[in-house]
Amino acid sequence: MADDDRLIGALTAALVKAAIDIAYEDPETDNHNARVALAYQVLSQPTEYAERFRWGVTSNATVLDKWTNDDIAGAVGDLQFVINSLWDAYSRSLIPA
Repeated sequence: MADDDRLIGALTAALVKAAIDIAYEDPETDNHNARVALAYQVLSQPTEYAERFRWGVTSNATVLDKWTNDDIAGAVGDLQFVINSLWDAYSRSLIPA
């Protein structure tokens, strides 16, 4: 799955949606500054960040199971949830405090 080029297109779209949502989230959200900094980086280089998120997303058992069982639409539908759940971890690791 991680080597499937179809994944990058779907990941890129989901990352851009998440980045836009996070750019406008409540400033009181925990880890807001790092979350927004990552959002702006994703918006400026979406494909590069899709490559970075690829491994975190493909480690999700539900997405992996659907993808490997040719339920690509189902896996793509779950990408947004997985990206949203990984955002804090990536923002803390990619953005200096």
